[in-house]
Amino acid sequence: MKTRGGASLAQIDTLQNLFVHISVAVLRIRAKACIPWREEDLADIQQLPSYDLARAIARNVSAAFDIEVPDSEVAYIAIHLATRQRPGDDGANVISDEVWKTVSLMLERVWEAYRIDFRRDVELRMNLARHVVPLSMRLKFNLVQKNPLLDDIKKKFPLAYSMAQDASVILQEAYESEVPEEEVGYIALAFALAIERNNTKIPRKRVLVVCASGAGTARLLEYRLCREFGLDEGDVRTCDMVSAAHIDFSQVDYVFTTVPLGFDPPVPVRQIGSLFDEVGVPASVRPAPLAPRDSGPLAYFDERLFFAHLSFSTKCEVLDFLITQMERAGMVPGEFRSLVWERESLASTSLGNDVALPHPARVVGDETCVAVGLLDEAVDWDGRPVRAVFLSSVARGSKSENAEFYRGLSGIVMECSSIDELLERQDMATLRRLVAVALEREENLWSEW
Repeated sequence: MKTRGGASLAQIDTLQNLFVHISVAVLRIRAKACIPWREEDLADIQQLPSYDLARAIARNVSAAFDIEVPDSEVAYIAIHLATRQRPGDDGANVISDEVWKTVSLMLERVWEAYRIDFRRDVELRMNLARHVVPLSMRLKFNLVQKNPLLDDIKKKFPLAYSMAQDASVILQEAYESEVPEEEVGYIALAFALAIERNNTKIPRKRVLVVCASGAGTARLLEYRLCREFGLDEGDVRTCDMVSAAHIDFSQVDYVFTTVPLGFDPPVPVRQIGSLFDEVGVPASVRPAPLAPRDSGPLAYFDERLFFAHLSFSTKCEVLDFLITQMERAGMVPGEFRSLVWERESLASTSLGNDVALPHPARVVGDETCVAVGLLDEAVDWDGRPVRAVFLSSVARGSKSENAEFYRGLSGIVMECSSIDELLERQDMATLRRLVAVALEREENLWSEW
């Protein structure tokens, strides 16, 4: 959204945050209470692209307030700027190989755990890449960004939040830092948008392909993008590097280029070394958008795996019981148990609202099913009380039923009133009715969109 003067609200918010940061820095300097950096960290910060701008800001602050701004405070300004700049902002458009690879691994992780395929979703890739750039800086320097929407995100988008938890494991490994749940919430919003976009008629994204010269190479890359991201030929246009500077970027969402552009377009740019570099997903990946609504999610809630009025006192007891019941029903292979515990060791599967959604670290079953455990008294689930546990296992392979299953599951756990009623009644008929109502509610929502 733009203001009358052309500045976006996000830019105004960034400036306000910068003013507050500088005000606090001035108070620290005058009180002789500056916070020192380790020499190696300071050296790393001084290599950031934002450091030169931070020094220029510091010179103006020194002149305006008649103080000397030390290198440590210049470093904090540089970090503040770096953690708020995304690809697409002025001077920071190109998505690095490191970030692109990280996002690819995040989407692969979600595919392995949920068998819902976002690897061909170019918009989600770009949204995550734009977010990971500043997030990586916050993780590196242990800076926390508040998320006032966190509780609402967990309640309204439980499936997206659960996916974000799994994807955040990749970030934790890549940047050697635990991902705070506030940041997980922001990542969840990107997945929630992707899920909802697949249920609505949102305009397709427009891609510009730039090659050094020759329409032949550009057309080959165009075909690759269409095949790997499920784009229509009309979604992609091509040009050479000379013509790129004269393109009307109001008609372009993303740029893929084999050459440096020499200017900063106002949209994200992914530069690849050659036609055969990784564009996005392996060629073996088949088109697999979220499922059409042609199957019944209620079929996955089997009465044999519904357990009411449980009286366990620990998370371990609950999970052990539910896993054992799935094994006895012959619905999961032997490695399912170890994979569930592996996933629990990575990040909490509790969502708040008395709900936990445990699942294996990767898909191993041949059929989709869920074991439901309802407790009379809450157990501690990694610091949160939980009374309703939905232990899921989805089928291997790219099956549309998996998306339908998650649609039904998320439809009930996102409603506090539904969980309250289920915990009060604790019977299979109530569960089925609540899932059916949730599905009908969702259908009405999208039909009115």
